Formats: sequence, C-alpha cells, structure tokens
Amino acid sequence: MNEKLYEQLELSISKTRLDEYSKILKTQDKKIIFTYYILNSEIAKSLYIPLQNLEVALRNSIHNTLTAYYETEHWYDNDNFLLPNELKKISEAKNKIIRAKKELTADRVISELSFGFWTSLFSKTYDQKIWNKHTKQIFPNMPKKDRNRRVLSSKINTIRYFRNRIFHFEQIFDKQNLPQVHQDIFEIIKWLNLSLYEITVELDEFNSVVRNEQDRILRLLTKKSV
Repeated sequence: MNEKLYEQLELSISKTRLDEYSKILKTQDKKIIFTYYILNSEIAKSLYIPLQNLEVALRNSIHNTLTAYYETEHWYDNDNFLLPNELKKISEAKNKIIRAKKELTADRVISELSFGFWTSLFSKTYDQKIWNKHTKQIFPNMPKKDRNRRVLSSKINTIRYFRNRIFHFEQIFDKQNLPQVHQDIFEIIKWLNLSLYEITVELDEFNSVVRNEQDRILRLLTKKSV
C-alpha cells in the first residue's frame, strides 16, 4: 500500500482512530490496518438490519403488551410504574416532540425512546411489573425453559454494547463473542416474531462478510493508487 494513499485516508479517518487498530493488531503494517478498518465497517454494516429489526420489534412488543394490559397506549404515565431514571427518559422524549412542534402521541413517544430505555426495563426492579406477568406475551415464540429475565437481560445488554459500538464507529471485529452476539440477535428476533425472523435471515450477510471480505479488501487496497 503506497504512502500517499495511506496519508490521504488518514486525513479523513484520523490518526488516533487508526492507531487503535494498530494497537489491537499489534502491527504498523498499513495494509493490514486498513484491511481491518474496512472489514470492521463491513461487519458493522452486516449487523445493521438485524439490530434495527430487533430494536423495533422489541419496543413494539413491549408497548403492545403493556397497552393491552393497562388498556391505554400511555401505560408509561401510570403512577408508580416506571422508576425515576426511566421517567426522565420519557420526559426527555416528550420534550423533544414538543420542541419539534409535533402532536404528542404515544407512537411518537415510543419511537423516540432509545434502545437504552428498553434495555433498562430488563432490570430486576421490573420483575413484578413486567416479567413475572408478561414475558410470554412479549416473547411469544420463546421456549418456556428459556423464559428467564436474567438471561434475557444479559443477552440484550450485550447486544446493546455492540449496537452502541457500531453506531459510534468503534471496533467490533476483535471481540471474541461477536459470533455469539450475532446468534443471540437472531434468536431474540425469532422469539419476538417468526415472520420478521425469516425475513432477517434472508437478508443476513454476516457470515459471508466474516469469511470472504478480508481477501476482497486486500485486493482492493493492493490495486488502489492515488
């Protein structure tokens, strides 16, 4: 890989970010560093649709279940249901909608809430209010033996960690549990909605990217010149 190409790419990507790859890979070889930088982006891209489908399906399943149980779309406003941290996030979502001069509907509040809000509902403090009553309704395809809030919390919070790294353009290629996280994403989508799971499987490119992209990227960088 020629020096001019590396310098040009470094200007946009930043030396600090590329140095992180150098440390992880324990090399100064610029071709290797850029190969894994691009590979990381390709892996992140392959996980975007599965993560999006999981996040949307999860929030809507929780919302629909609690709406049916409390007979109101505004279940989050029920007295003593949410804890202060979650109430704060609801308030922030509402304020953002109001500032945008949009009608304050339940649908808008739900879609405005971050994935962090939904994962926070998997803490043990919500056992009595949600999980002891509604796990089967929220995850209709989840085997009875797996209906364990602690297991769900562990899986979903690990997925959240990877989601946040992906959305902040950070490294994930070096994480040993990446294949397991990929598997967990699909398992949870399956527990939520079989039809969505089947569509997501058809669109999944993760294994292909992990197996084949490195060689393609190396060839690209070898041919590229400035």
